Amino acid sequence: MTPKRTGAARPRHFDEQGAPPVDEHPLAYIGDMLRLDHPLDLLAVGSSMAWVMDPKQVELGPEPERTDRTALLESLLAHDDPATTALLGVFALVLDDELARRRCMTELAGRRWSTPPWFRALGDAVVERVVESVDPLGDGDNLYLQLHWPTGQVLTIVAYVDHNLGSVVKDAFAVPMEVEEMIDVTRTHVDDRGITFVEVDPAAARARLEQAIDWSNRTVPPLETDTWPVIQPLLRWALRLLPAGGEAPEPREWELEELDTIVGRFLASPEAAGLGGADADLVDHILWYGTSYGSGDPYRWGPPRVEILLLDWVPRKIIAPFEELARLPIVLRAFIRWAHGEAGIPAELGAESLAVIDEYEDDYLAVIADDGRAQGVDALLEVFGYPDDDDQFEIEWEARWAERMRSSHVRAVGGEDAYRALDAEPLPDEPLDLDAVPDDIRERVLRVAALVDRVCDEFFGDIEVRTACRRFLTDSAAGDPTVFRRRSKDEPLAGAVCWVVANANGRLQHGDTGQMLSLLGIKGSVSGRAKPLLDAVGAGELFDTYEPHLGTPRYLTSIRREGMIRRRDGG
Repeated sequence: MTPKRTGAARPRHFDEQGAPPVDEHPLAYIGDMLRLDHPLDLLAVGSSMAWVMDPKQVELGPEPERTDRTALLESLLAHDDPATTALLGVFALVLDDELARRRCMTELAGRRWSTPPWFRALGDAVVERVVESVDPLGDGDNLYLQLHWPTGQVLTIVAYVDHNLGSVVKDAFAVPMEVEEMIDVTRTHVDDRGITFVEVDPAAARARLEQAIDWSNRTVPPLETDTWPVIQPLLRWALRLLPAGGEAPEPREWELEELDTIVGRFLASPEAAGLGGADADLVDHILWYGTSYGSGDPYRWGPPRVEILLLDWVPRKIIAPFEELARLPIVLRAFIRWAHGEAGIPAELGAESLAVIDEYEDDYLAVIADDGRAQGVDALLEVFGYPDDDDQFEIEWEARWAERMRSSHVRAVGGEDAYRALDAEPLPDEPLDLDAVPDDIRERVLRVAALVDRVCDEFFGDIEVRTACRRFLTDSAAGDPTVFRRRSKDEPLAGAVCWVVANANGRLQHGDTGQMLSLLGIKGSVSGRAKPLLDAVGAGELFDTYEPHLGTPRYLTSIRREGMIRRRDGG
């Protein structure tokens, strides 16, 4: 609790020599930052502290030492001085807990320290521009967010999204300059690489970066630089200033026919001269990686992507005779020349990628010649520097993974009580229940249900999936009828219902989404249509790509629940 103040309320100031009043608080030096004419230093320190004490961080490796957020916040609230005032001003913006932010704002309203205009205006920032640098090779892109305060200060946050690591935020930093100044600095290093700069829709940028941050936080080992991830709370706050409702791009689902066409066109091209029919399998491997990992574009091959394919992905994923895999560098050179020609990539950029093959070919051959090379889980252990016979590490890893999975299952079904009470009874062949659906949208819900039933019968052939979809459809219609009152086609709504329920039950593998949606004549993603349905049943914050949770067992089939029960009961 904050100590009560005595005497008349009046502003308090730094002393005449410019030093703050004597204070024994260990963070007193932060008060000096209030003398600066720009908020960057204070925002950076506050963001770092907010990250270090974030209670939601989960590590698969050794547990880091973290500051207890509640204890630190109570300490800041109890000490009334310039340093704690400065930190509370930042925490009121960047903490991810709305209740904690409100406590900070309430305390600040009662403090009487004289602070600079920019500090009092911290919460009035606006994001003026969002610009993206586009890499022609598809390795990664920078997103620039320019913030402006009414007191005149400008700040640009730069976030690098690395596609080769799964479109995750790999690094981010902030500079006290406008976007154009930062772009001019960037151009001095990238003018010869064909990088272009384009304005980005703010809502789409928010959705994309929030997804990239979430995926970055799940990356093992964690990604770390001098400024990442400690700047993450500041970046998330800036994203909250952008409009919501945007859609992050969905990975393209490549049909087998499309991939077969690419293989055929390449093998018939001049670049493939000298290659034989036996090399088609190697082209399939290249396309598997090219369409399923990194940027997902099989026509764009930057140096990092080539290196990952040769030294990590193929040795770890592909089981084939040495004589077959040894030809991969030859096939890859020809494929890159052809693919870059198809995509219009400048030859000088393609030369850099081809040079990587020359540089690492001997290393690649040595790795695939080793019959004892690590693959699968053993390869993952090597990433952490543990030998595959380290029993203690495997025990610890399994324990941490089991706890992580348990926590995920608890969220999936809506809490500990629901998790403990979980059963494996099959869902009944349940008719559509319209009792809670408003009369004016019942006809439309019936039309959508007919399309949903068709997909469930023809694609899944599963009565339980059909029942789960019917429940999700009517629950969302009852939860937010406005979704069904909007003028739109029925097919995307039906596709969204099936996509949500199928993902929640683990029924969609690579390539399945496109085939499922094709039954409804849909090409592309339905995630945007799914969002309001998820919000209508209260699952909008639970459901994401990695953990498609709905917060209740009501929509889970018996097979899905059986798997959870086995893990719960140690089976």
